Amino acid sequence: MAKKQQSLKRFLREALYLHPRVQAMTDNAHDVITSIFEKLMQNPELISIKKEQSQIDLAILVSDYIAGMTDRFALQTFEKFCQSKTS
Repeated sequence: MAKKQQSLKRFLREALYLHPRVQAMTDNAHDVITSIFEKLMQNPELISIKKEQSQIDLAILVSDYIAGMTDRFALQTFEKFCQSKTS
């Protein structure tokens, strides 16, 4: 049984978790979340947080805000706040 579990774990790691498309999606998600975090840390008023917070408290509030986002809302927020608008 242990041998079958190891075989399954190896297969899942190679075919799923480390698949190039999954890695690309993971990398993109990391970039989106990082960009949102940095933007909101610089501009907390975008989500009605007062700038009087300490950096630690602000980071916690921003992290909690991001943690509550759905994937769709995170992408919409990224597009709204982080992507430069070219005209």
